[in-house]
Amino acid sequence: MKRRALELEQRRHVLIARSAAHRAVLAAEVEQIANRLERVDGRIDAVRRFFARPWLLLGGAAAVLTLLGPRKLLRIGTRGAVWFGTARRVLRLVQH
Repeated sequence: MKRRALELEQRRHVLIARSAAHRAVLAAEVEQIANRLERVDGRIDAVRRFFARPWLLLGGAAAVLTLLGPRKLLRIGTRGAVWFGTARRVLRLVQH
């Protein structure tokens, strides 16, 4: 009987050590995920602040228009329209 009790006690210690190791690994992974989510939250906040300032959006759009020029913008617009139409058709096919 004592031998069985000793075996159970040893097994208990092994299981406790294993669960402690698992908890440590889990805590490290949770920390990594939390850090990633904090960075994502920071970026989302930055985008929200950017869109909260319409004058900044208008200035950025004006800068892009000035830098690219009308020909490049027309080319980008037509390509974008083609891709948009293609994406809509693909989505319709996938949804039905």
